[in-house]
Amino acid sequence: MPSTQISDIIDPEILTQQVSARFPDKIRLAEAGAVQLSSDIAGIQRGGTMVKIPRWNRIGDFERKVEGSGFSVQKIDAVEELGVVVRRGAAYGVEDTASLVSLADPMAEIAAQIAEKAAREVHDTLINVLVGATPVGNTSDQAAATGTKVNITGDIVRDALIRLGDQFEDLAAVVMHSHVFFDAHKAGLITYADQGEDATSLNLRMGQQPYLFGRPVFVSDKVLLDTAGDNHVYDTYFLGRGALMVAYQRDLLVEVDRDILVKEDVISADVHYVPHLLGVGWNVATTNPANTDLATDTNWALKVQEARSVKAVRLTTNSDFAVGE
Repeated sequence: MPSTQISDIIDPEILTQQVSARFPDKIRLAEAGAVQLSSDIAGIQRGGTMVKIPRWNRIGDFERKVEGSGFSVQKIDAVEELGVVVRRGAAYGVEDTASLVSLADPMAEIAAQIAEKAAREVHDTLINVLVGATPVGNTSDQAAATGTKVNITGDIVRDALIRLGDQFEDLAAVVMHSHVFFDAHKAGLITYADQGEDATSLNLRMGQQPYLFGRPVFVSDKVLLDTAGDNHVYDTYFLGRGALMVAYQRDLLVEVDRDILVKEDVISADVHYVPHLLGVGWNVATTNPANTDLATDTNWALKVQEARSVKAVRLTTNSDFAVGE
C-alpha cells in the first residue's frame, strides 16, 4: 500500500503564497507605522551582501521675501546609507506525515506557524538594530548601575521625548521590556484604547493593545540591555513613523522535500532582507551579521546631519523586577 508523502497534501507554491500573505501582517511594529516594508530599493534584488539606501537631508526653512532681493539658494544634499542583508531561515522535519492528514487544513496550520516564526525573527533583528544603531545623541540614560533604582515615570519619558524635538508628534510606537511595562503599569502610565483613565495595578486588559502617552506599546524581552551591575538596565525605544525599514532582497521562500535516508519529510523557509534604522548606515565589512553584530554600536555610523533626524530615541531605566521573574 503506497504511503502518504508530504507532497500529497502540501503544494509548495500554494504554501509559499499562504505564508507570504500572512507574514507581513505579523510584523507588529509595521502595524503601528514604525516600520516601512519595501522591496523596490534600486538593485536590491540583484543579490549582494550590502544595499545602498539613498536619503535626502532635511532642507532649509522658508525665508522672508524682501522686495528687490532674491532668496538665498539652499543646497539639497543627498546621503547614502549602507544597509546590510541578513539571511534567516529554518527547516522543519515531519516524520509522521499521516498525522498531518488528520488536521482540518494542514497547509493553513503550517503556513500560520511559519509566518509567525519568520515575523518574530524579523522583529528580533529590528530590535537588535535599534540596540546598535540608535545614536548616542538620541539616548536618555536615566538608569543607575548601583544604588537607588531609577524606574520609568512620566517625567522621565518626557525627558526622553524632548530629544525628538518638534518631531515628537510623529511618534508611532514604543518598545519596552516586560519588566519596564509592568513598572509603567504600576505607575499608572499605561492606558487602553477603550479606557480614558489611567490603568491601575489591578486593571490589566489581557488581549488589548496597551498605550503609553497615546502610542501603542510593544513588549519585547529582547531589549534587556545590561545585567552586569547591581541594578539591571533596560532599554525602552520610542519610534517615529517610518523610523525603521525592512527591505526584502528575496521574499519568504518555502520549499518541501523528502529525505529518503531517514524517511523524513522536510519543510524549509528562508528570507533575505535588510533591517535598517533610517539615518544610520552599516559601517563594517561584516556580511550576513548575527544579531549580536547588529546590536554592536561600533558597527554603525550616523549618516544624517543631526541625530534628531533619526526617528528613534532610547531611554534606559531600572526595574523593581528581577530577571527570571
